[in-house]
Amino acid sequence: MKASIIIPTRNRAETLKKCLNSLKEQTVKDFEVIIVDDGSEDNTKEVVSEVRGLKKKYVYQEHSQQGVARNNGIKLAKGKFVFFIGDDIIPENNWLEQHLKTHDENKNAAVLGLTLWPKEMEVNDFMNYIAPNGPQFNYGGIKNNKNCSWRFFWTSNISLEKKWLKENFDENFRGWGYEDLDLGYRLEKKGLVIVLNNEARAYHYHSYNDPEEFLRKQENAAKSALYFVGKFPELKEEIIEKNKLKNWQALSLTVYGMLPFLKSGKKLKIIYWKLKRRDYFNKGL
Repeated sequence: MKASIIIPTRNRAETLKKCLNSLKEQTVKDFEVIIVDDGSEDNTKEVVSEVRGLKKKYVYQEHSQQGVARNNGIKLAKGKFVFFIGDDIIPENNWLEQHLKTHDENKNAAVLGLTLWPKEMEVNDFMNYIAPNGPQFNYGGIKNNKNCSWRFFWTSNISLEKKWLKENFDENFRGWGYEDLDLGYRLEKKGLVIVLNNEARAYHYHSYNDPEEFLRKQENAAKSALYFVGKFPELKEEIIEKNKLKNWQALSLTVYGMLPFLKSGKKLKIIYWKLKRRDYFNKGL
């Protein structure tokens, strides 16, 4: 089998159904889909069984976070290449074909695809801030498409040969973030490079109408970051120090609190979100 697509999921039955139906339309057909249900309390299992026309495996686990889910998926994978996507990611029809084409052209590489907001979704200022050139997906930060670095090992849209996955996701991460970057860093040390293919496109069906939903996650992300740099102290400056809230930035947040009208202008709103993200990160530290 050419490919195994691993999708961790939790309580997102409707978007998962959309994701699975999109995979039925892939131009390449030699693949399986492994859905790892991380303790869903909705009708996820029923939705998976209702979707026909896919080679699929479904496994349920008690709620244990995404790293555990992906590792359980890897154990079941039979494909030469393993793909990771989210349960709210909808790939274009040639997505799998584009990934495999790039693998043919680049040995010992992971392939990173492009994740965008859906064209039909109303994208607000905050969503435009966090992606595709912001703190969620910062494609603008990629300096070399042929060697993106571990910093872009994003499991929303990435693939690699299964032989690399003797190194698994570290299951000690709790909360949001960094377990994918941790694996990317370890694999880069073993010789893996990450190649970007802008034509391997998928769409992120996750609206943020309330910026606090995303910003609050930074508190948990900080805890994951501390564990990460505990393993790799050489990354402390980049991961911890550069994300801390400085004293002058804390003062700026106080000003925003006193003068809330400052958040009405687009540029000033973005400055506020950047500061607030650091503020939550500080709380997590």
